[in-house]
Amino acid sequence: MPLVTWDETYSVHVDTLDRQHQKLFDLINELHSAMASGRGREVVGEVLAGLVEYTRVHFTTEGNYMLKYGYPGYNDHKVQHDYFISKLDNFRQDFTQGKLNVSIKLLIFLSDWLVSHIKGSDKAYSRYFQEKGLHV
Repeated sequence: MPLVTWDETYSVHVDTLDRQHQKLFDLINELHSAMASGRGREVVGEVLAGLVEYTRVHFTTEGNYMLKYGYPGYNDHKVQHDYFISKLDNFRQDFTQGKLNVSIKLLIFLSDWLVSHIKGSDKAYSRYFQEKGLHV
C-alpha cells in the first residue's frame, strides 16, 4: 500500500507540474515499499539520488514558469525549494556516513514536506497560473 496517494486535491492544474509531482510521489512510495519489505537501507541511496536529480528538474520547471509569468511569490517559493534540497543533501551525507534510521527520517520528511508544500505553496501559484492561461 502506498504511503502517499495522488488524487485531484494535489493538482495545481498545470499538467507538466502535476506529472512531476506524481513522479515525486512514486519515489516516496518506492522507498516506503522497500522499507516495508526490509530493503530500506538498500534502496535509500538510490531513491535519494533520484530525488535529488528529479527535484532539481521539477524545481527548475516551476521556477521557470514563475519567472516567465511574473509570479510574485517566486522568491519565497525558491527559499522553500532550496531548503528541501539542503535537507536532501543532509540525508545523503548521513546515509553515506552510515548513520542509522536515515530511511525512516527521510520517509517522514519527504511525505510531510511534499504533501504540505503541494497543498500549500504550490496551490498558491495554481490560480495565478490559471489566470495567466498556463495549462501545459
